[in-house]
Amino acid sequence: MIVYIDGQTDSILITMYSILCSIFVATHLLDKMAFGFFKKSDKKAAAPTQGGGPHYFDLNILEIIQETKDAISLVFEQPENKITYKPGQFLTLIISVSGKEVRRAYSLNSSPFTDEHLSVTVKRVDNGLMSNWLPENLKVGVR
Repeated sequence: MIVYIDGQTDSILITMYSILCSIFVATHLLDKMAFGFFKKSDKKAAAPTQGGGPHYFDLNILEIIQETKDAISLVFEQPENKITYKPGQFLTLIISVSGKEVRRAYSLNSSPFTDEHLSVTVKRVDNGLMSNWLPENLKVGVR
């Protein structure tokens, strides 16, 4: 399975938004004067240093966890050069269905701080092409 990571995307999960904002404000206020972190030059310094832009990986599926009758979690093996990511980033899964390339984005539910492997959870959606294809066709060990 091909996975795409957009190094420029820093989406914040809604459930963690207030916690992350509190930590962000507290750490920046210790280092800078109030409102100092709104300057444009500071935003450039916070940009990803991985070279930016898209990165494509062919990842092996280590585990498929049946979370509920309608949801599975896919656990991916890290490649030799480990993928670094931030909380709230997502993977774009790319598969071929009936000869057509299909792409869908899924938020990472693994933590870059505590989890060794990457994982996403996919919930079936009525008439969802990718969300129904994945649980019916993926197997552990498949790339």
